[in-house]
Amino acid sequence: MVYYDAQGNQHMATCKTSLLSGVYWTEDRISHRRADWFGKLPEKNRPGTPLIRAIPERHEDHTASENDRLKQENERLREELRRLQGDT
Repeated sequence: MVYYDAQGNQHMATCKTSLLSGVYWTEDRISHRRADWFGKLPEKNRPGTPLIRAIPERHEDHTASENDRLKQENERLREELRRLQGDT
């Protein structure tokens, strides 16, 4: 199951049942930290207006900039590897 906590963090967890224990959650972990757009959502879900509509289609978060940084680092490492292989 995926759910958001009160702080806006996305969790993934497994729901299990047992005759003696009843229903309980296991392996609950935060899969994504609070997104920048989370604080801009309305407090309540109004009928006919799902919250999903309030989420920006392309939100600015750290993921895009982190991906760009990793791509640049990968290219730098490839160039360094080519240079080192040429030196042998």
